[in-house]
Amino acid sequence: MFLGICASEIPGGILEVRIGARNAITYMMFLCSASSLVASLTTNFLVYYLETSVKLSAGKAGLIGGIGPVFAITAPFVGWYYDRSGKLRTWILLSALLTTMGMAVTAIGTASAGIAASVLTSIGASTCYTVGLTRAIGGAIRKEYESVVLAWCDSISLLGGFVAPVIFSAIVTGEGYATAWFACAFFALILVILLCV
Repeated sequence: MFLGICASEIPGGILEVRIGARNAITYMMFLCSASSLVASLTTNFLVYYLETSVKLSAGKAGLIGGIGPVFAITAPFVGWYYDRSGKLRTWILLSALLTTMGMAVTAIGTASAGIAASVLTSIGASTCYTVGLTRAIGGAIRKEYESVVLAWCDSISLLGGFVAPVIFSAIVTGEGYATAWFACAFFALILVILLCV
């Protein structure tokens, strides 16, 4: 059991946030936060890593880092399939596997690994955001609260993107890039598995 935040209307139209148990909205907030962690590390550090550690030219490193977001175009297709299947855990695990593989393959330290990392993390993150935010909106108690629910999920998910670079930088400084990529991939995978239990 974990704590959840749920919104309910009280007399006078005031919105109350209260603590509940195993709430779908909170579940999705943490899920999107884990995905944000992985996506932020790839977008913030991949180009610099390829340029300084793998010794690619700035142009090649930038091109590899820029390839990934193109694959976010998969999000509408994921949404279409998710609407028809409704298999939340399957999509969450697929997202976790893609983003974790993307982070882990980066440690190989080649241009090909950089391309794979960029593509895999982009597809995985867009899958997670699409499924996670769709599910969270479905958890709103009334239609007029969907925007509030979406705002909460988005805000909490951004924390993953804020905290991850600080931790990643500390690991890189102490242990090197390969360990940092593996450690963050492992952390994101464990978080998602815990959420699926």
